[in-house]
Amino acid sequence: MDESATLAGLGRDLAAIAAHRATGWRLLADALKPPHASMIDALREGTWQREFRDAVAWLGDSTGAFEPSLMILDTFARRASRRSAAADLEALTPSWVPPVSDIEFLLPCLETLASDCEAEASAWAGGDHAEAKRLRVAESDRIERDLVPVVPEWCVAVDASPASLTHRALARLLASYLSVESGRDFDSALFPHAVLVEGGPDES
Repeated sequence: MDESATLAGLGRDLAAIAAHRATGWRLLADALKPPHASMIDALREGTWQREFRDAVAWLGDSTGAFEPSLMILDTFARRASRRSAAADLEALTPSWVPPVSDIEFLLPCLETLASDCEAEASAWAGGDHAEAKRLRVAESDRIERDLVPVVPEWCVAVDASPASLTHRALARLLASYLSVESGRDFDSALFPHAVLVEGGPDES
């Protein structure tokens, strides 16, 4: 295989990874908005969980870090037949208060990262490797500047709060995703214990 074919194959692989990373950021941004009907439906049907698993599948064995939190959301989906979507929305809405709602000012950053990853994917796919590399550096800079200083503290605050189990699981997923994107192990540093389940197995 000649060098040009090798570079083209590498570009395709990196484009796919960037596209998956974009999906992960966009799913998290949507899930961490104030509770809304379409998000409740996605969690109840399990489509959000499936799409998130697809988005991180490129990590291979490292996807195990996400599973404890995803399994909590899987339980939410399995038990959805016991509740109406309206009841779930009503149950989760009171949880959208500090500290959970404190994440709102960072949601545009998550959405910008998703857009930048999509642009990176297009650059890799189009053979503009210099632009793709520039975008990847910009993404890393944004993560270090805007997310690393505040997200870990927010995740710990949510985990220790009386927030819904769903929101605590989502906070841990964000910590796990930030671990991958920043190259730091926030999971072990922040959460040496499993998610504490209070209020019984049916808690939302």
